[in-house]
Amino acid sequence: MKLGPVPLPTLPTPVLRVAYRYGHHLARGYWYVRRPEVYGVKCVLRDERGHVLLVRHTYGERDVWGLPGGGRHADEPAELTATREVLEEVGAEVTVWVELGSIYSDALHKKDTVTVLLGDWPGGELLLQDSELAEAAWFARDALPTRLAFETEFAVERLDALGH
Repeated sequence: MKLGPVPLPTLPTPVLRVAYRYGHHLARGYWYVRRPEVYGVKCVLRDERGHVLLVRHTYGERDVWGLPGGGRHADEPAELTATREVLEEVGAEVTVWVELGSIYSDALHKKDTVTVLLGDWPGGELLLQDSELAEAAWFARDALPTRLAFETEFAVERLDALGH
């Protein structure tokens, strides 16, 4: 299945960033009241040097570095979610994934199961969805930022344990 680029809204980026921030606050309220069971993916992308791509979002904990990814649609395989999210967030088409494991959290009052997948960067320029992502950068595994999302810490531990 060939995926095409996802059309982005035509609102100015600063307006969309504010919408993401307020939307995230509204979602947190919903999660607190409803405690939904949700599923998502986080994507470890490696370049030819073995560096990993980390991103900072424009909402939530904006000073924390994490992995690209997002929520799974109903009955959507994790690999397809990963392919869709990476294309949407950083503009790359990655279709081969290796599952590194899953992690569960209820830190934000939702029952969140995240599948972490590993894929190789296909080359080319990063094309950030700048309304959702403030920044993206490649990091050597021995030079990661100090503020990492818990899924990122899990992913790095799994990479090390599996010898990737």
